[in-house]
Amino acid sequence: MTCFRGEFSTVFLATHKQTKEQYAIKVIEKNEMDTSRLENEVSILKKVRHPHIIFLKEFFDTPKKLYLVMELY
Repeated sequence: MTCFRGEFSTVFLATHKQTKEQYAIKVIEKNEMDTSRLENEVSILKKVRHPHIIFLKEFFDTPKKLYLVMELY
């Protein structure tokens, strides 16, 4: 499995089983971030459609982690 680690998150390469499309899944540990800032960022990314901003396809929220499914360039 391909992954890249940053200071606050880990990004994994994922492939949709049916469509074979590839996505980047960013996993953020909530205890390391201000959750209100995370919620604000997700809210903005859900609304934005611009060719120079990566598209947020889906997100999943758990008590300890936030998973952002984003398009892959």
